[in-house]
Amino acid sequence: MDERPTVGVKYCGGCNPRYDRVALVQQLAAAFPRLSFSHARPEEPRDILLVVCGCSARCADLTGLEGRPFHICGSGDLKAAEEFLREFLEEVSP
Repeated sequence: MDERPTVGVKYCGGCNPRYDRVALVQQLAAAFPRLSFSHARPEEPRDILLVVCGCSARCADLTGLEGRPFHICGSGDLKAAEEFLREFLEEVSP
C-alpha cells in the first residue's frame, strides 16, 4: 500500500487552454516523488487538492472534493505550486 501523502488533481473544463496543464502536473509529480498524484474523486479524500485551471476564472467544480486546495491558473504559478508542495512536505515529514 502506498503510504505517500496524496495529491488529488482536478482540472477545469479546458475551454481556455493557455498552457499544457497535463505537462505541468507531470512536471510537479516528477519533482515531488514523495507525493502520490492522482485524479481527485469525491469518494477519495486527498491531503492536497491541486486545482489546475486554464485561466483565472477558476471554474473547476470542487463539490464533494476534500483536501487542502491550491489553484494553478497558468504556467506562471509553477514556482508557487512547488513552494506550496515543499511547505506541505515539511509539515508532514518528521
